[in-house]
Amino acid sequence: MVIIATFIDFDWIMHKKIIKFGMISSHIGDDLGKLVESTMMEWGISSLFTITVDNATNNDAMLKFMIRRLKNKAHSILGCEFLHVRCAAHILNLIVTEGLKELGACVSTIRNAVKFVRSSPARMTKFKSCIELKKITCTKMVCLDVQTRWNSMYLMLSSAEKYEKAFALLEEDEGKYFVAPSSIEWETARLFVRFLKSFYDATLKFSSSKNVTSNSYFIQLCIIQNTLNDGICSDNPILSSVSFDMKTKYDKYWETAERINLLLYVAFVLNPRYKMKGLVFWLKRCNDVDWAKFIYESVDALLNRLWDQYNLFHGEDGLSNSDVGMQSSIPTFSNVDDEDLEDQDVQYLKLFSQHQEETDSECKSEVERYLSDRCEAATQDFNILLWWKVNAPKYPILAEVARDVLAIPISTVASESAFSTG
Repeated sequence: MVIIATFIDFDWIMHKKIIKFGMISSHIGDDLGKLVESTMMEWGISSLFTITVDNATNNDAMLKFMIRRLKNKAHSILGCEFLHVRCAAHILNLIVTEGLKELGACVSTIRNAVKFVRSSPARMTKFKSCIELKKITCTKMVCLDVQTRWNSMYLMLSSAEKYEKAFALLEEDEGKYFVAPSSIEWETARLFVRFLKSFYDATLKFSSSKNVTSNSYFIQLCIIQNTLNDGICSDNPILSSVSFDMKTKYDKYWETAERINLLLYVAFVLNPRYKMKGLVFWLKRCNDVDWAKFIYESVDALLNRLWDQYNLFHGEDGLSNSDVGMQSSIPTFSNVDDEDLEDQDVQYLKLFSQHQEETDSECKSEVERYLSDRCEAATQDFNILLWWKVNAPKYPILAEVARDVLAIPISTVASESAFSTG
């Protein structure tokens, strides 16, 4: 078993370190838990924020063992109520694999075509000449999938469909040995390449080992849910059927709040581009009103519970609300039109606004101030860890919460790669 510790240091840099790589006596949950516990003792780790595992039953038993051992310790987070995080990439793989069972014939024909081209250097050379004759400008060559990994099938289809004309020309030259996929099969492949792109992108985000992943969890789930709903309503009977099967599997794992760790909703809220406003927007878009209201109230309560506990951890060294309030950033005055006012009036309004903001901040908790402050612009190159590093003086206790919540890995892909020589 491999155990990887994930954490964000005081310079707001994420680390993932293998701290144990050893034999296990059995796959019984308690035995797995004892190895985790002994590893904690070896490294002097007194508490855990979360443990991310795949959906094996013995991992559920291991988590119950760890909760029994950790929940009464001094620095356990909310009695280990949110210790268990299920691997999102593993669940997504189960969902997609379930739906792609119906694509067997179409995928098989294209796979055979790719396999034929890649079976010898001579055939690959002839295929490249067909590409040149058809003036296909794509530089990405066809690749063969690994049948146990759906994302490799997506890559195979997305690369192969660009060479439909080249495969047709190859059939004219090699008709005795080779049959190209039909136009209907190519059209089906293109349809599913577009459909599967959302799942492929989500898998990449879930599986990232160098970036924060917990804050992307909720929005990726919403995108996947919308993709499945659109697929079910499609005029294409194959896509509609596949989407329905996948949605059934999706509901099994992600339909109810009990199956999703609420800390992952908190991670979304701690993204200063979205906060609670973004959560409400996506909840209303993807779910019924009652469910959205339940999640909103649960996340709001959990965020305040976390802040309260972390504030207690600071003890006498913690900051009071008034101390924190005085560290607020310089206020902005977008509602003041300087051209319509005399200079003296402008200065007066600015001083009054600054005094009012400082007074308000003294009355609000860190959580209330963070949620009421303006959201950041949703830019592509936004660095969430850098933002929290810069704003930690403004929200010192909440920054400690963010440091742990944002460090949660939402997949075990990094752990599984430790066993792969590839």
